Amino acid sequence: MICDPSVPATCPFFKPYKSKEQVETEMDEVINSGDMGKIASSYPDIAALLWVMAGVADLEEKDEDEPNEGKGDP
Repeated sequence: MICDPSVPATCPFFKPYKSKEQVETEMDEVINSGDMGKIASSYPDIAALLWVMAGVADLEEKDEDEPNEGKGDP
C-alpha cells in the first residue's frame, strides 16, 4: 500500500510524533510564558491578537483614569 503524504491520517502506517495532549501542553507553556518573541516565532497570528488585545486593554484603562468632563456626567 502506498500512503499519500497529503492525508497521513488515512494511512495505516501513520503515527503522530506527539500526542494531542503534548501539543496542547507545549502550546500552553509558550503562550503562558509571556515572552512575545517566543510566542511570535511559534504562533505569529496569536502574537498579533495578543498585541491588539493589550492595546485595547491599555485604552480601556486610560478611559477609566480620565475624569468624566465633557461626557455628560457631572
